[in-house]
Amino acid sequence: MTSKKLNILFLPAWYPHRDDAMLGLFVKNHALSILPYANVSAIYVLASDTNVSVYEVEKNDTDGIYEIIIYFKKCNTPIFGFFINIIRMLLSYKKGWNILLEKRNKPDINHVHILTRAGVIALILKQLYKIPYVITEHWSRYYSFNDSYNGILRKFMTKKVVKQASAMSTVSDSLKNAMNQNGLINKNWEIIPNSIDTDIFTPSIRDKKDSKTRIFHISCFEDKSKNVSGIIRAFARASTENPNLELIMIGAGQDHQKAIDLSNKLKLDNKIEFTGELSPKEVSQKINSCDFQVLFSNYETFAIVIAESLAAGKAVIATNTGAIPEVLPKEFGLLIDAKDEDMLSKSILEMAKTHQKYDIEAMRNYAVSNYNKDKVGKQIIAFYKKYTS
Repeated sequence: MTSKKLNILFLPAWYPHRDDAMLGLFVKNHALSILPYANVSAIYVLASDTNVSVYEVEKNDTDGIYEIIIYFKKCNTPIFGFFINIIRMLLSYKKGWNILLEKRNKPDINHVHILTRAGVIALILKQLYKIPYVITEHWSRYYSFNDSYNGILRKFMTKKVVKQASAMSTVSDSLKNAMNQNGLINKNWEIIPNSIDTDIFTPSIRDKKDSKTRIFHISCFEDKSKNVSGIIRAFARASTENPNLELIMIGAGQDHQKAIDLSNKLKLDNKIEFTGELSPKEVSQKINSCDFQVLFSNYETFAIVIAESLAAGKAVIATNTGAIPEVLPKEFGLLIDAKDEDMLSKSILEMAKTHQKYDIEAMRNYAVSNYNKDKVGKQIIAFYKKYTS
């Protein structure tokens, strides 16, 4: 006898939308991972400076997820704008809720991704409709070296939302510890990693038609966390000793142009390729055209690009910070100190000589065993049933 599918509503603070197809993609991947076992919907609300009308609604049913994305016109009026935006945000969620109930049944569980605002909405829905909610946190703001978890009201509401949740999960132990140190406690807490599509990220032996060693980096090009400029400077130093090095920079974001400008300033335009934003399949193709990955982050709550790289059988140089040591076993790459550009430069030169010695099959098996979407999806469903039944 087939068990009834759960009705799950995702309430994310980040989610792919018309202006940024990459934002919160890992949240959507979690939603996709549970589709075989649940009916999944998502309500995503965000302020927009480009709205023509006060509210604009997008409804999508692609990929099997019923997505309701509501853009409300951001009010920039001093003082009153803050309160107007709160009202518009709440009304947007109300609109989204009504649209949801026109097509889908009332959710069995609400799943919050990234605090705090979406958690407040889940708490309200719990009080109004007795719908339990769980939380998955991805955000790095709780780390002391990030120093962006501030504000009396924010901290009060975050503690309340976490305490009232049926259960809490984080994508790494490192993030759990950081949240606990900030007084965020829930007795039901599990670690559920981000998921990857191991059917897309697969090994392919590079057909080397030249003597070049190709390195790749994937990120959202936010320099504060990803230290993209540090990668470029370290690569410049390494390439003076090994002129056969090339660097492929995959992705886009707020500091993308800054990275291009630095590359040009250091006269590396013939050695560094900036691809811009790519689809997952295009990213996989680029990975397979390269030899190893570099990630020089100042902090990470998970580092999904490491899991994708290992699934494709590529070794990784990464910083020993945040959750990275949890995701990258020592036998699959090199862990270096954050912000140490000299160490990164030397590691690039070392990896250029040794990357072919890493065990492709072992890297692949590790990624599939721990991060493939089927396994993570089953973890999430078990999480729901354990704490909300």
